Amino acid sequence: MLIVLNHKMNFLKEEALAYAKEMEGLFLKEDQLIICPTYTYLPFFEPIGYSLGAQDVSHYQNGAHTGNVSASQLSSLSVRYAIVGHSERRLFEKETSELIHEKMKELLDHHITPILCVGESLEEKERGETLFRVMQEIEESLQGFTKDELEQIIIAYEPVWAIGTGLVPKEEEIDRVIKRIKEQVFHTWQIEMPVLYGGSVNQNNISSLREIPSLDGFLIGSFSLDPKNVKSILK
Repeated sequence: MLIVLNHKMNFLKEEALAYAKEMEGLFLKEDQLIICPTYTYLPFFEPIGYSLGAQDVSHYQNGAHTGNVSASQLSSLSVRYAIVGHSERRLFEKETSELIHEKMKELLDHHITPILCVGESLEEKERGETLFRVMQEIEESLQGFTKDELEQIIIAYEPVWAIGTGLVPKEEEIDRVIKRIKEQVFHTWQIEMPVLYGGSVNQNNISSLREIPSLDGFLIGSFSLDPKNVKSILK
């Protein structure tokens, strides 16, 4: 089971250094844990016993693009995974599926595994449009990739209304959505793609969530900010 930790825009320098120190010597199975710190703190983390991920990437290759970070730069820092399409970027940065597709292309060209986030808003859920919205985001983001490229991609199902709210869908609802994702991906592209769940995952619910048959892992946000929480989950 894969666990991805998204630190978002948290920690000051000393806090990030202390966190990285706490994560030393985990000796996990390869790719069992992926830590995604803020860009500026990537050099603080030595990916020994875990893998290093980024929270985003630019769709530009290089050049005069102030404030952007390219896939080639991430690769030079030993980054092996990158989150793309997180609902916070879709909402606040107005990112489209077309832009997310370009970012994923850059990542794949530099041998970095994209973790594609998809999920419905509360309004879409209440209208019964969960599956429509999720599959729309997937199809728009994945169109045009080769089968070899698609086999390197991970999907993270994150209901927008569950992120940071403490609200979590029922296990059967999560299982239904993930199964539908896997069925549609296989029907469209004839591949089996791993699917994670994210949205208010914590120590109290992860035991029951991990029993979901279709689930391949978790994308964890605020709960991952305390290394003691991470270690308790890994146990």
